Amino acid sequence: MMARRVSSGNPALCLRDYMLTPQLRGGPGWRPGDLDEDTILALANLAEEQVPLASGATENRYAFNGVLETEATAAANLNDLSSSWGGWWTCERGRLTVGGAAWEEPAFTVTEDMLVGGIQVTARKPFEEQFNTVKAQYADPENEHVVTDLPVLDSATYIAADNGEPLVLDMGELPGETGFARGQRLMKLALLKGRRQKQVTLPCSLAAWPVRLGDNIRVSLPRRGWTAKTFEVTGRTVHIGEDGVRVTLSCIETGPAIFDWRTSEEMPKPAGGVPTLPSPTAKPVVSAPTMTEELYETRGGGGVKTRVRLSATTDNPFVDAWQFAWRPVSAPEPTLRSLTDTPEDMIDDVAPGTYAFGVRGRNARGIWSDWAWAGAAAVQGENAPPGAITGLSVQASGGAVAMLRWDRHPSLDVRQGGRIEFRHATAQTGASWQSSTGIGKSVSGGVTEATLPLKSGTYLARPYDAMGTPGPVSGIAVRAASIIPTTTVATLAEAPGFAGTTTGCSAAGGVLAMAPGETRARYAFAGRIDLGTVQPVRLISDIELLISEARDLFWRPSGTAMWTPPDARLWLGSTDAYGDVDLPVSVTDDAPAADPETARWGPWQSFDAADFSGRAFRFRAVLGVESPDYTIGITGLTVTALQAVFHPG
Repeated sequence: MMARRVSSGNPALCLRDYMLTPQLRGGPGWRPGDLDEDTILALANLAEEQVPLASGATENRYAFNGVLETEATAAANLNDLSSSWGGWWTCERGRLTVGGAAWEEPAFTVTEDMLVGGIQVTARKPFEEQFNTVKAQYADPENEHVVTDLPVLDSATYIAADNGEPLVLDMGELPGETGFARGQRLMKLALLKGRRQKQVTLPCSLAAWPVRLGDNIRVSLPRRGWTAKTFEVTGRTVHIGEDGVRVTLSCIETGPAIFDWRTSEEMPKPAGGVPTLPSPTAKPVVSAPTMTEELYETRGGGGVKTRVRLSATTDNPFVDAWQFAWRPVSAPEPTLRSLTDTPEDMIDDVAPGTYAFGVRGRNARGIWSDWAWAGAAAVQGENAPPGAITGLSVQASGGAVAMLRWDRHPSLDVRQGGRIEFRHATAQTGASWQSSTGIGKSVSGGVTEATLPLKSGTYLARPYDAMGTPGPVSGIAVRAASIIPTTTVATLAEAPGFAGTTTGCSAAGGVLAMAPGETRARYAFAGRIDLGTVQPVRLISDIELLISEARDLFWRPSGTAMWTPPDARLWLGSTDAYGDVDLPVSVTDDAPAADPETARWGPWQSFDAADFSGRAFRFRAVLGVESPDYTIGITGLTVTALQAVFHPG
């Protein structure tokens, strides 16, 4: 966009210069004959009349000290120019004419004998067009031409006439206005012109032909009590019909008082001016950029990548262009980004790593700020842990199934290639991932529900992204309930004695712990459940454990061996659980002999809460960790057998 600086502070001469500027230089390219030179000359002389100020000095009545945009329409630029004298411009009879800058005595009177039809009178403007308060701004030359508020102008009389409601006209920045007092005069002129109420439409004969658009006229209509009442012509149309020529004048009341101005009306300039406002000629200062990252899906769903968003701030209103830069901390030179018109930028497909991000700003005069660099920032991308599952709920169904539901996970790398795992703890409160056992199978990260065996206690759910990075743990407690009443027919508890056969583990102090360095261990229950006859039962396991880091084990006071204190489960453990305990069952319909091998035992089957049919049941616990750095300590190991209770008739 190009801007053309006008050649004079006189608005009339600025207008003439602009209209005669050739099109190749950004102007309309009119000829002198297309302009009403008489009205333009009169306005030029009026604009340079000296108006006294409260300080005792004087200034030109009107001025325009600004620029016109060559890409704007000629009408828009003429509107900016005419606002500097509070008047109007129009094309009248083939030539551009101007007016409305001062009171002009009417030279024409419309009388009743000129009317060729009925007149239309509007006594008052609509309420939505009224205003009684005016706000405006000007470019203060004493403060680097920073746009500054002028004193608010209101009228108690007009506010009372509007039922006490302040109705504000915000004129915004007065185009090309740099005078503090002159701006106030334009505000008063706008207020008084805006309060003109009475409007009339006069259908006249050809006798009204000399009246031009913008003229002040007198109207004498004895029937309405008007004697030489003054109006301004705001519209003029000519109609030629069978009954002759009709000149219709649209008018609004006016008077010389609209243009009155007294020095006492000038409000003083605020003491101190605006010393802290930024200057358009000073080097701007911008903040270092802030960085946020997000994952996005590539076109066609081909994969997940990382996007970095950068943003910066400045208190300098003249900054209109920004440029961001980035580099890995190991790279010597940054990569420059394209210019933006907002203090934001977005970089796609950023690899995980540590980066430095910078930004600079340019003001409207082409002055760049210094580069502002933020400290090294880590872009984690898909390495960032996913967020927690939200909206987790559980609902028991049929006395055997727990339906878990949750909100769609917000992380893209969980929904694509990730998973959600589940664990269960006997405790209703205080359950953690390392004090629970796995239950059910993991589900895809994109689903929002899972079906698990129903057990009293706490269900835990944890998201894992496509790279296997875990997120926070979410839990929901439930008490198993069924509409079918049940009774406990057998309970088998191995803790705290743990008298069964051990492989790769040992019991001490009420804790069954894996041996140091072992990653797999097995414990065969010392007891079995024998129902006496083949019967259907529901078996429910109950395991209390803690998965901890092996290095948390303490040396025995003698220093001869590793040991696990009895209260270890109160202080051992970490936030992750790299292990699990599986509890399989083997069923037989035979009477279990002293030697279990003489009975026909079925295969081992893992269960959490499941229905079986048989006479006798044997159990074992299989402990496993991912590496020797972790170990499992079991403090509770119980199996309960339930049967449905049927009440006759």
